[in-house]
Amino acid sequence: MQRLKITSLPRWISEIHLKQFFHSCGTIVEAKVVLDQNTLRPLGLGYLTFANDLAMHKALAKSGSLLDGAVIHVAIDTGEEEVLAIDPEAVLDLAE
Repeated sequence: MQRLKITSLPRWISEIHLKQFFHSCGTIVEAKVVLDQNTLRPLGLGYLTFANDLAMHKALAKSGSLLDGAVIHVAIDTGEEEVLAIDPEAVLDLAE
């Protein structure tokens, strides 16, 4: 079973809402919405694991769909973290 990564989720989304949106794809084994450690509010990122590949592919087809006004993106989770690249020189320019 592969895990899917869902990005651009609405900031109020819960695991229950995430499951409800994807339930038509098939049996969900696990659903997780990532929360900010300080505020405990959703960060707009979630993960889903389905019971079989057919369900996973149906969920992948929902990429680009609207979920409560937000266009979500669904992809196979590669395990890689998204890192925001910051130009140190640009930060120094802002400090001046």
